[in-house]
Amino acid sequence: MKRSFLLLLSAFAGLSITVLATARTVPSSSSRLPPTYQGEVKALLDAKCGSCHRAGGIAPFALSTYEQAAPLADLIADVTAERVMPPWPPGGKTPRLKFDRSLSTQEIATFAAWAAAGAPKGGKP
Repeated sequence: MKRSFLLLLSAFAGLSITVLATARTVPSSSSRLPPTYQGEVKALLDAKCGSCHRAGGIAPFALSTYEQAAPLADLIADVTAERVMPPWPPGGKTPRLKFDRSLSTQEIATFAAWAAAGAPKGGKP
């Protein structure tokens, strides 16, 4: 019994340390810096939008560079908030698909905050 308790306690401690190590602290909104293209937005665009919004892609314009994306920051924020983009026709009851490009609420908030801040470029990665 004591050994089982110690194993359980050890597993819980290990899990707690892992969770704490990977959790991101969120500063207060007054001290939080807005997302930047180089810091957060480029990775999102590449992962979720780049397969279509690239030179020669099926989308009508590319979002591969800051110069292409920044003028469209408000549009990106609007269409992602409305969940029009990225287009993802399967419904909520569809089984999880391998190449799901849908955005999380946090990712949508990142686009919105970037647009609201004036689409800052940020430093080079």
